[in-house]
Amino acid sequence: MRKKQQRGLTLLETLVALVILAGAFTAALAMTRTADRLNAAAQRRQTLVDNAYGISRLRSLFEEVAPVVRAARNGVPILDFSGTATEVSFFSAHLAAAERAPIERTTVRIADGAITISSDHTPLGDPSASRALAILDRAIRFQFGEIGADGTLVFKDEWGDRPDLPALIMIAPATAPGAPQSPILAATPRLSPEF
Repeated sequence: MRKKQQRGLTLLETLVALVILAGAFTAALAMTRTADRLNAAAQRRQTLVDNAYGISRLRSLFEEVAPVVRAARNGVPILDFSGTATEVSFFSAHLAAAERAPIERTTVRIADGAITISSDHTPLGDPSASRALAILDRAIRFQFGEIGADGTLVFKDEWGDRPDLPALIMIAPATAPGAPQSPILAATPRLSPEF
């Protein structure tokens, strides 16, 4: 008697194929999850690098404020520096650029979750020319510090029409008044001997 020729797969072969297919599917799913985690970690690192660059760039800008006189009031020179909680405008002297620093008006603005830097050569209305820095994923504001009569540092939300520069320019989280806060950036305008 001859055995009948078997056609198709046996139950055992079908089960083995299903186990192999399930293993491959599980491995593919695990690789997708791992890739998602690695991508999220890479994006966090890139955000931190961008934040570090932005903070470093802002610090160097604020340290290059030039005390350009805009007007004189009762014989007292008024400097061309103005600032609010969302915008700072000043003349900057790029001291590292050359022996004699070129002076240009610089505006730093907080809007739409980013900080935009523009100068005479990069108008605010030209998005291709201005540099937008995404600093953090929270609301921030500018504050300006002055030395009080008792020698302590007092912060104000506005600065302008004054004969002096702020002792400290700070970017801080926009919190309720009196709430504890850690500054994101604090910079002191340095006066060059040229000025």
